[in-house]
Amino acid sequence: MQKKSTSQKHAELKSLGKDCRDKIWRRLQLTEEILRDHEYVDANFGSEARLIEVLEADEWSEFASRPGLPTLLKLFRAHPDKRTWELYKFDWVAIAELSRSTKDEPDPKGRTDWKAECQRLQLRVKELEAEIRVLREVLEKSTSVKS
Repeated sequence: MQKKSTSQKHAELKSLGKDCRDKIWRRLQLTEEILRDHEYVDANFGSEARLIEVLEADEWSEFASRPGLPTLLKLFRAHPDKRTWELYKFDWVAIAELSRSTKDEPDPKGRTDWKAECQRLQLRVKELEAEIRVLREVLEKSTSVKS
């Protein structure tokens, strides 16, 4: 067996990363399709929540603690278009920022929930980082085409 160069290893790593992201999105798509089959879910697991627990323990064990299958499904249901996920480099935190609701509005009594504010700002940072990555790639592509 011929030893791979570092450049070849890097190319393989890049390819595996793309395959992994594509497969995660496909796994979410399949999971959602399974959950929509209410007859199957009820007959075999009794409820969607129970099936999600089973899937999280078995097919999604690598995501069981963070962010967790329920969170990933919520994001997928809110943004099922693969192009959206690709735009944000499959960064689930950036996708979550897209799903942020009006619950982040300030308390009418003027109190501040600092923990929620911190989480909101962390999500915003992730979203901006994802946008910067996309813009850098566009810039690099446009400058390399001109060269």
